[in-house]
Amino acid sequence: MIAVLYPRDDKLAMEVAIKTGLDYNNVYVAPTYRISEKRVLSELEKAEYGIMLIFDPKVKIDEKTRKRFDFLKERVKKMFVIIPDVLKTNVKANGKIEFVDFRGNDYNDLISKLNTLVNRLNSEKAQSEALILLLLVIVFIIALLITIKTSK
Repeated sequence: MIAVLYPRDDKLAMEVAIKTGLDYNNVYVAPTYRISEKRVLSELEKAEYGIMLIFDPKVKIDEKTRKRFDFLKERVKKMFVIIPDVLKTNVKANGKIEFVDFRGNDYNDLISKLNTLVNRLNSEKAQSEALILLLLVIVFIIALLITIKTSK
């Protein structure tokens, strides 16, 4: 699952997150209103990847979103921060955090970057699942061959 966060007062980021999240089966858009924090955190625990989505550089990241970000970045394989190219952040990039920028105030560029990222993550997950299935089939064939050889 991919979890998507956005600052509470960033209305365009919320709109993009919700619209984009509806296009994918395994995307959880963490709501900022009218839901218990315990429930949100239990959903965030299931995420393999996290996305922090910021559209409006003037909107401050509220405390609840910051706590969710910190909670998520400690648990996921990779955290992506999608920000306008004009925004500077105090979160430092490392092996677990990757910044993806888009042209500031360009709604279409933001949606394009987000769709590309979600498609990439879904593709990586599908490839990973196919590899695991292939390995299981190989193990099954080896076990079958060993069983046939020992029963003779």
